[in-house]
Amino acid sequence: MIFTSTVISGMGIGHKIGFPTVNVKALNLGVGMEFGVYAVEARAVDSEYAQLLPWTPALMHYGPKPTFDVEKIYCEIHFLSYPIEGAPEELEIATKGFIRGIHKFDGPESLVAQMNRDKVFAQENFFQKTGKGELPVQLKKKSTSLRSLILGSNSPILLTYHKLKAMIAAYYYGFPARKLRVIGVTGTNGKTTVVNLITNVLVASGKKVGMTSTVNFRLGDETWMNATKMSTQSPFFIQKFLKRMVDTGCTHAVLEVTSHALVQSRTWGVDFDTVLLTNVTGDHIEYHGGFEEYREAKTLLFKNLLTGSRKSHTKRISILNADDASFPFFDVISSEEKMTYGLKDGTCFASNITLGAEGTDFTLHTPAGEIDLHMNLPGVPNVYNALSVACVALSEKISLDVVKDVFAQTEPVPGRYELVQEGQPFHVVVDYAHNIDAIHGVLTMYSEITKSIGSKLIVVFGATGGGRDKAKRPIIGKLLDQYANVIILTSDDPYEEDEWEIITMVAEGITRDEGDKYWKIPSRREAIRTALFVAEKGDIVLIAGKGAEPVQMIYGQRRVWDDREVVRNILHETL
Repeated sequence: MIFTSTVISGMGIGHKIGFPTVNVKALNLGVGMEFGVYAVEARAVDSEYAQLLPWTPALMHYGPKPTFDVEKIYCEIHFLSYPIEGAPEELEIATKGFIRGIHKFDGPESLVAQMNRDKVFAQENFFQKTGKGELPVQLKKKSTSLRSLILGSNSPILLTYHKLKAMIAAYYYGFPARKLRVIGVTGTNGKTTVVNLITNVLVASGKKVGMTSTVNFRLGDETWMNATKMSTQSPFFIQKFLKRMVDTGCTHAVLEVTSHALVQSRTWGVDFDTVLLTNVTGDHIEYHGGFEEYREAKTLLFKNLLTGSRKSHTKRISILNADDASFPFFDVISSEEKMTYGLKDGTCFASNITLGAEGTDFTLHTPAGEIDLHMNLPGVPNVYNALSVACVALSEKISLDVVKDVFAQTEPVPGRYELVQEGQPFHVVVDYAHNIDAIHGVLTMYSEITKSIGSKLIVVFGATGGGRDKAKRPIIGKLLDQYANVIILTSDDPYEEDEWEIITMVAEGITRDEGDKYWKIPSRREAIRTALFVAEKGDIVLIAGKGAEPVQMIYGQRRVWDDREVVRNILHETL
């Protein structure tokens, strides 16, 4: 978005929302663009911000050091007026001295300006109010020093080290994935649920399966919780685990694959047969540097699909969410067979969806026929998850009857829409939702349910620390303010950050006064206790952020923690 903070204050939205400043240098002002103020309108193109920042009138100033303020993601700028005819053909976009490149200017119609997301992004004081009522942004540059090139988390040297380590691990364990049928699942939300559902369907069809996910592991008939706080583990862990699968007679491996793991080559040497995308929304931007970079990291799983060793005559398959905004970016990537899913169209799609607090009913449509399904998983996001799993079942020649039985019997993955019931007259849900898209999904779903039955939605939430996506905190606060009847802000995994600072940043998006069905309680245990205390018959208490994570990271210390057990202990004390 644009706002001319350097020229006129209090116009547009710049006095309400802070944006990083981008210097725009006209290379040939003599062509006709004079110094002056231009009327423009702009909008955020990125889907994460588009609803919050729609087309907005603003002003832009051209002078000796022309500047305009632009959102940290893609922005589209329409020029509405000029002092005189004509305009420069090229504009040089620079961010704090770092040159992004030359962008052709199409005249008065539009100019697409892209922030240098690799070098600078808004954080720290995003949405933080000042005494003047302004909301400035503090820009943080990614250092280009020799130290950062060597030790930076995304430095070429470090990434080369990661790849060498992965290559050594693959050769050391003898490329065990070549003896398995390997299914990889990536995406922002839903990965763990999809991985577990795929595993359950494969096991029900008679396959012996190994599985890795954020929450749990499986090796044949043995399952156990994942206490590593990593969704995709180190290359040596992965290769060793795949070797164990082979040694114990597994035929299939189902792996949760993160964007971090793909950039760091952790799955190098793992030859995938089927790769699946759940969705792509804004998350982990602090690591990748921007949404496009994050999405590009996800595409690596699909781009590498055809590079692995062929194991059999079966086709290598990509499965895509046709309803996701990023579908076109993945659809152009080659595979031997493509399958799609969506609510209204695709290889597998749904109809007659009926949502409930404890489950969902819908009709599944596939090339093999249609079937009515019930699953003990609530919400539209889980309909998408089920559709993606149905695509995998078809690719593995598994009957729809098996799929139906598995969905009817499968309970929520630990910490995903998980109900905790100890005889209380209200519902308690523990969910891992921690980013904008996931939080928006669970809030809309449960708020609709509580409205339909005349009860309250009580939400306990704390944002993750460690510098993770600070800009999303006030946006989540705004969503909580919009959908929750009662809000309790608390601590999550603060890591080295100050708990109060994190809570304060989330609170910037909340308009109601503290004490008006809204409290800040840093102790997560006391926050949960308060939520359970104010809950009445029929209410839904949503405890979001950590899910089934067994530890809490506070100032470098790993403390034993489980939201579900805390709820059970408090309920036993009070019931």
